[in-house]
Amino acid sequence: MTKTPRSPPPPAADPTIFMRPIMRPAMLRELTVILAGCAPAKVGWVNHRFNDYAVGLVTSGRGSFQVDDGPVQSVEPGCLFPVYPGPVFHYGPTPHTAWCEYHFGVSGPGLKRLLDCGVFPADGRVHQLVNVAPIVEGIRELLRVVKRAGPGDADRAVLMAERLLVEMYYSREALRQAQTPSKSMEAVLEYCRRNFRQEVDFEALASEHAMSYSTLRQAMRKITGQAPAHYLTTLRCEAARQLLSDTDLSVKEIGARVGIDDPYTFSRIFKRSVGVSPQAFRLQAAPWAS
Repeated sequence: MTKTPRSPPPPAADPTIFMRPIMRPAMLRELTVILAGCAPAKVGWVNHRFNDYAVGLVTSGRGSFQVDDGPVQSVEPGCLFPVYPGPVFHYGPTPHTAWCEYHFGVSGPGLKRLLDCGVFPADGRVHQLVNVAPIVEGIRELLRVVKRAGPGDADRAVLMAERLLVEMYYSREALRQAQTPSKSMEAVLEYCRRNFRQEVDFEALASEHAMSYSTLRQAMRKITGQAPAHYLTTLRCEAARQLLSDTDLSVKEIGARVGIDDPYTFSRIFKRSVGVSPQAFRLQAAPWAS
């Protein structure tokens, strides 16, 4: 029987998730920085409906992000995720691990402009950024200004936050453009998505699309961030994650369905890719199965 995936219950409240600045009134009334903070070793899982618009940037550690009952998205270093009023957000690091998270939020009539042009990513998606270091330094400077809370710092914080959102927008846009595949690579990736349960001969696949294996390998790294074999493993583990969340199938049956017949090999590969064993992932994503 198919089940709806559920997120794990939240542990004790994490006091570092948001720091609401106490600042003097600003002259720039179009936007206000309403929260800013850093969780250098966040371990808590969030299940929350927010009243504010904010973004989080993970700089170390791994985990997942989900909006309502939508798809579970992976979070890795350099990933940006939004929260905003309306849905319930479920996110946090992989169980028994931690991640480092910077976050800030804005409010005011100027927010509509940022939403309309897509600068604030209220799309329920995780975005991988390129050239993260300057953005992190910009957020750290924003936190220093917010903490100082001196004359004019409320206005400085607004300008810094808006600039950061713009830089984040172009960082994810640059990555999107860099990852746009050629027609040949689109065909290669589509073949992998359709045939990941089988062993793929990447040299033959490259030859079929009139390219060398080294060209295919470099293009796949540029588009997916992974070598061909690792990309195939990721597709298998993503399918396994869905089956673990949505079905009562045994770990052995799920391994076979994604192309890894030996359950011990499947468990080892899954844990290396996802960070936890299939059994632990099922307890996290589908507590009804425990």
